[in-house]
Amino acid sequence: MAAPHNPDRTRYRGRWLIGLTTAVAVVSGPIYPGRASEGREALWQVVQLCVRDQQTTGSPFPCRDVDVERAFVLLKVGNAHFLLIPSMRIQGIESPELRALGAVNYWEFAWEARTRLDEAKGTRLSRDEIGLAVNSAQARTQDQLHVHLGCIRPDVREALQVYATKIEGTWSRLPFAIGGHEYRIMRIEGDTLAGANPFKLLADGIPAARADMASQTLMVAGATFRDGGNGFYLLADQSEKGIAASGESLLDYQCRY
Repeated sequence: MAAPHNPDRTRYRGRWLIGLTTAVAVVSGPIYPGRASEGREALWQVVQLCVRDQQTTGSPFPCRDVDVERAFVLLKVGNAHFLLIPSMRIQGIESPELRALGAVNYWEFAWEARTRLDEAKGTRLSRDEIGLAVNSAQARTQDQLHVHLGCIRPDVREALQVYATKIEGTWSRLPFAIGGHEYRIMRIEGDTLAGANPFKLLADGIPAARADMASQTLMVAGATFRDGGNGFYLLADQSEKGIAASGESLLDYQCRY
Protein backbone atom coordinates (compact mmCIF):
# COMPACT_ATOMS: atom_id res chain seq x y z
CA MET A 1 0.00 0.00 0.00
CA ALA A 2 1.44 3.36 -1.01
CA ALA A 3 2.21 5.86 1.71
CA PRO A 4 -0.22 8.80 1.88
CA HIS A 5 0.90 11.91 0.06
CA ASN A 6 2.47 14.43 2.42
CA PRO A 7 2.51 17.91 0.82
CA ASP A 8 4.70 19.32 3.60
CA ARG A 9 7.30 16.62 2.96
CA THR A 10 7.16 17.30 -0.79
CA ARG A 11 7.73 21.02 -0.27
CA TYR A 12 10.55 20.24 2.17
CA ARG A 13 12.30 18.01 -0.39
CA GLY A 14 11.80 20.73 -2.98
CA ARG A 15 13.54 23.29 -0.77
CA TRP A 16 16.39 20.80 -0.26
CA LEU A 17 16.97 20.43 -3.97
CA ILE A 18 16.72 24.15 -4.65
CA GLY A 19 19.16 24.91 -1.83
CA LEU A 20 21.60 22.22 -2.92
CA THR A 21 21.50 23.29 -6.57
CA THR A 22 22.07 26.91 -5.59
CA ALA A 23 24.95 26.13 -3.24
CA VAL A 24 26.70 23.83 -5.70
CA ALA A 25 26.38 26.35 -8.52
CA VAL A 26 27.69 29.19 -6.39
CA VAL A 27 30.50 27.32 -4.62
CA SER A 28 31.81 25.41 -7.63
CA GLY A 29 31.45 28.25 -10.11
CA PRO A 30 34.19 30.69 -11.14
CA ILE A 31 35.42 33.15 -8.52
CA TYR A 32 34.96 36.84 -9.24
CA PRO A 33 36.09 39.55 -6.79
CA GLY A 34 33.11 41.62 -5.74
CA ARG A 35 30.60 38.97 -6.80
CA ALA A 36 27.06 39.93 -5.82
CA SER A 37 26.10 38.96 -2.27
CA GLU A 38 22.82 37.41 -3.40
CA GLY A 39 22.68 33.76 -2.40
CA ARG A 40 25.64 33.92 0.00
CA GLU A 41 23.59 32.11 2.66
CA ALA A 42 22.67 29.16 0.40
CA LEU A 43 25.38 26.91 1.78
CA TRP A 44 24.31 27.52 5.37
CA GLN A 45 20.73 26.69 4.42
CA VAL A 46 21.88 23.38 2.91
CA VAL A 47 23.82 22.56 6.09
CA GLN A 48 20.70 23.12 8.19
CA LEU A 49 18.68 20.88 5.89
CA CYS A 50 21.26 18.10 6.07
CA VAL A 51 21.38 18.19 9.86
CA ARG A 52 17.61 18.32 10.14
CA ASP A 53 17.17 15.36 7.81
CA GLN A 54 19.82 13.33 9.64
CA GLN A 55 18.03 13.93 12.91
CA THR A 56 14.52 13.23 11.60
CA THR A 57 15.04 10.48 9.01
CA GLY A 58 18.55 9.12 9.66
CA SER A 59 19.65 10.21 6.18
CA PRO A 60 22.18 13.04 5.60
CA PHE A 61 20.69 13.96 2.19
CA PRO A 62 21.67 16.10 0.35
CA CYS A 63 25.02 15.90 2.21
CA ARG A 64 27.34 12.91 2.00
CA ASP A 65 27.86 12.76 5.76
CA VAL A 66 26.59 14.51 8.88
CA ASP A 67 28.65 14.20 12.06
CA VAL A 68 26.32 15.37 14.82
CA GLU A 69 28.80 14.80 17.63
CA ARG A 70 31.64 16.80 16.07
CA ALA A 71 29.26 19.31 14.45
CA PHE A 72 30.13 19.26 10.76
CA VAL A 73 28.76 18.02 7.45
CA LEU A 74 30.47 16.78 4.29
CA LEU A 75 28.90 17.87 1.01
CA LYS A 76 29.89 16.60 -2.43
CA VAL A 77 29.78 19.41 -4.99
CA GLY A 78 31.73 17.94 -7.90
CA ASN A 79 33.41 14.88 -9.37
CA ALA A 80 36.22 14.92 -6.79
CA HIS A 81 35.27 18.03 -4.84
CA PHE A 82 33.93 17.93 -1.30
CA LEU A 83 33.23 20.63 1.28
CA LEU A 84 33.72 20.13 5.02
CA ILE A 85 31.35 22.61 6.68
CA PRO A 86 30.71 23.32 10.38
CA SER A 87 27.10 22.76 11.39
CA MET A 88 27.33 25.79 13.65
CA ARG A 89 27.36 29.36 12.34
CA ILE A 90 30.95 30.40 11.50
CA GLN A 91 31.36 33.04 8.81
CA GLY A 92 34.84 32.31 7.46
CA ILE A 93 38.60 32.43 7.89
CA GLU A 94 38.36 35.74 9.79
CA SER A 95 36.14 34.30 12.55
CA PRO A 96 38.10 34.57 15.85
CA GLU A 97 36.63 31.37 17.31
CA LEU A 98 38.67 29.37 14.77
CA ARG A 99 41.92 30.27 16.54
CA ALA A 100 40.72 30.61 20.13
CA LEU A 101 42.07 28.41 22.90
CA GLY A 102 40.59 24.94 22.45
CA ALA A 103 39.20 25.80 19.00
CA VAL A 104 37.72 22.98 16.92
CA ASN A 105 40.18 22.00 14.19
CA TYR A 106 38.05 21.58 11.09
CA TRP A 107 41.18 20.95 9.00
CA GLU A 108 41.72 17.75 10.98
CA PHE A 109 38.22 16.54 10.14
CA ALA A 110 38.65 17.48 6.47
CA TRP A 111 41.87 15.48 6.24
CA GLU A 112 40.13 12.48 7.81
CA ALA A 113 37.46 12.75 5.09
CA ARG A 114 40.01 12.30 2.27
CA THR A 115 38.91 8.69 1.81
CA ARG A 116 35.80 10.09 0.12
CA LEU A 117 38.10 11.18 -2.72
CA ASP A 118 39.30 7.58 -3.06
CA GLU A 119 35.68 6.48 -3.37
CA ALA A 120 34.92 9.20 -5.93
CA LYS A 121 37.91 8.27 -8.09
CA GLY A 122 37.72 4.53 -7.55
CA THR A 123 41.40 4.39 -6.61
CA ARG A 124 43.64 4.99 -3.60
CA LEU A 125 45.23 8.45 -3.77
CA SER A 126 48.58 9.08 -2.10
CA ARG A 127 48.71 11.71 0.65
CA ASP A 128 50.79 14.06 -1.51
CA GLU A 129 48.03 14.11 -4.13
CA ILE A 130 45.44 15.52 -1.70
CA GLY A 131 44.89 19.13 -0.69
CA LEU A 132 42.57 21.24 1.46
CA ALA A 133 41.83 24.94 1.05
CA VAL A 134 39.92 27.85 2.60
CA ASN A 135 39.52 31.00 0.52
CA SER A 136 39.78 34.61 1.63
CA ALA A 137 36.64 36.65 2.28
CA GLN A 138 37.23 38.43 -1.02
CA ALA A 139 37.35 35.18 -3.01
CA ARG A 140 34.68 33.09 -1.35
CA THR A 141 31.12 33.03 -2.57
CA GLN A 142 29.46 31.85 0.65
CA ASP A 143 29.51 33.32 4.14
CA GLN A 144 29.68 30.02 5.98
CA LEU A 145 33.11 28.50 6.62
CA HIS A 146 33.86 25.62 4.27
CA VAL A 147 37.07 23.67 3.69
CA HIS A 148 37.52 22.56 0.08
CA LEU A 149 38.78 18.99 -0.32
CA GLY A 150 40.26 17.86 -3.64
CA CYS A 151 43.44 16.83 -5.38
CA ILE A 152 46.49 19.08 -5.64
CA ARG A 153 47.19 20.47 -9.08
CA PRO A 154 49.94 18.32 -10.67
CA ASP A 155 52.18 21.34 -11.34
CA VAL A 156 51.86 22.48 -7.71
CA ARG A 157 52.67 18.99 -6.43
CA GLU A 158 55.75 18.84 -8.66
CA ALA A 159 56.96 22.27 -7.52
CA LEU A 160 56.62 21.28 -3.86
CA GLN A 161 58.63 18.11 -4.47
CA VAL A 162 61.42 20.08 -6.16
CA TYR A 163 61.56 22.69 -3.38
CA ALA A 164 61.00 20.21 -0.50
CA THR A 165 64.45 20.39 1.11
CA LYS A 166 64.19 24.15 1.59
CA ILE A 167 60.82 24.17 3.36
CA GLU A 168 61.21 24.66 7.12
CA GLY A 169 58.95 24.46 10.14
CA THR A 170 58.56 28.26 10.14
CA TRP A 171 57.08 30.56 7.55
CA SER A 172 59.17 31.54 4.52
CA ARG A 173 58.32 32.75 1.05
CA LEU A 174 58.42 30.48 -1.98
CA PRO A 175 61.08 31.73 -4.44
CA PHE A 176 58.67 31.39 -7.35
CA ALA A 177 55.08 32.40 -8.04
CA ILE A 178 52.20 29.98 -8.50
CA GLY A 179 49.47 31.36 -10.72
CA GLY A 180 50.88 34.85 -10.28
CA HIS A 181 50.81 34.65 -6.48
CA GLU A 182 53.84 34.57 -4.17
CA TYR A 183 52.85 32.15 -1.43
CA ARG A 184 54.33 31.82 2.02
CA ILE A 185 54.98 28.24 3.08
CA MET A 186 55.86 26.13 6.11
CA ARG A 187 56.23 22.44 6.91
CA ILE A 188 54.19 20.50 9.47
CA GLU A 189 55.28 17.10 10.81
CA GLY A 190 52.81 14.31 11.56
CA ASP A 191 50.43 11.79 10.04
CA THR A 192 47.36 13.90 10.89
CA LEU A 193 46.46 17.50 11.66
CA ALA A 194 45.30 16.66 15.19
CA GLY A 195 48.12 18.65 16.75
CA ALA A 196 48.30 21.51 14.24
CA ASN A 197 45.59 24.09 13.58
CA PRO A 198 46.48 25.95 10.35
CA PHE A 199 44.37 28.97 11.31
CA LYS A 200 46.41 29.43 14.49
CA LEU A 201 49.72 28.73 12.75
CA LEU A 202 48.96 31.48 10.24
CA ALA A 203 47.79 34.06 12.80
CA ASP A 204 50.58 33.31 15.26
CA GLY A 205 53.34 33.11 12.67
CA ILE A 206 52.62 36.11 10.45
CA PRO A 207 51.63 39.34 12.31
CA ALA A 208 50.28 40.97 9.14
CA ALA A 209 47.97 38.01 8.64
CA ARG A 210 46.63 38.21 12.19
CA ALA A 211 45.84 41.89 11.60
CA ASP A 212 43.75 41.09 8.51
CA MET A 213 42.61 37.47 8.59
CA ALA A 214 39.71 38.14 6.22
CA SER A 215 42.18 38.76 3.39
CA GLN A 216 44.08 35.50 3.98
CA THR A 217 43.78 32.19 2.19
CA LEU A 218 45.19 28.85 3.31
CA MET A 219 45.97 25.64 1.46
CA VAL A 220 47.17 22.44 3.12
CA ALA A 221 48.99 19.89 0.96
CA GLY A 222 49.59 16.36 2.17
CA ALA A 223 53.26 15.39 2.01
CA THR A 224 55.64 12.47 2.35
CA PHE A 225 59.09 13.87 3.09
CA ARG A 226 62.34 12.58 1.63
CA ASP A 227 63.28 10.98 4.94
CA GLY A 228 60.10 8.88 4.70
CA GLY A 229 58.16 10.81 7.33
CA ASN A 230 54.64 12.09 6.79
CA GLY A 231 53.42 15.63 7.15
CA PHE A 232 51.94 18.61 5.38
CA TYR A 233 52.86 21.82 3.61
CA LEU A 234 50.87 24.89 4.59
CA LEU A 235 50.64 27.64 1.97
CA ALA A 236 49.25 31.13 2.61
CA ASP A 237 48.51 34.15 0.48
CA GLN A 238 46.80 37.53 0.95
CA SER A 239 44.34 39.50 -1.17
CA GLU A 240 45.72 42.80 -2.41
CA LYS A 241 45.30 45.38 -5.16
CA GLY A 242 41.92 43.99 -6.18
CA ILE A 243 43.24 40.43 -6.55
CA ALA A 244 41.37 37.97 -4.32
CA ALA A 245 43.51 35.30 -2.65
CA SER A 246 42.17 31.81 -3.37
CA GLY A 247 44.04 28.76 -2.11
CA GLU A 248 41.35 26.74 -3.86
CA SER A 249 43.03 27.66 -7.15
CA LEU A 250 45.84 25.23 -6.23
CA LEU A 251 43.41 22.29 -6.29
CA ASP A 252 42.33 20.06 -9.16
CA TYR A 253 38.84 18.65 -8.86
CA GLN A 254 39.40 16.19 -11.71
CA CYS A 255 42.35 14.53 -9.93
CA ARG A 256 44.34 14.24 -13.16
CA TYR A 257 47.08 11.89 -12.03
